[in-house]
Amino acid sequence: MCHPTTTKGIVSPRTVYNTVIQVLRPFLLRRLKDDVEKQMPKKYEHVVMCHLSKRQRFLYDEFMAQGK
Repeated sequence: MCHPTTTKGIVSPRTVYNTVIQVLRPFLLRRLKDDVEKQMPKKYEHVVMCHLSKRQRFLYDEFMAQGK
């Protein structure tokens, strides 16, 4: 693959970018979110209660208070 260069023999960043895109394009698969969501397994949420240290409890309470 031949790269056009400037008068000083330096390849411009835009030229490098375009070359990379051209080389990678056959290997990239682009899918829409709607198509991908149909193939994903159903999402489950599990709530697990656990004890917090004093520092963790303080940080948790501060965080929850900010949302009010």
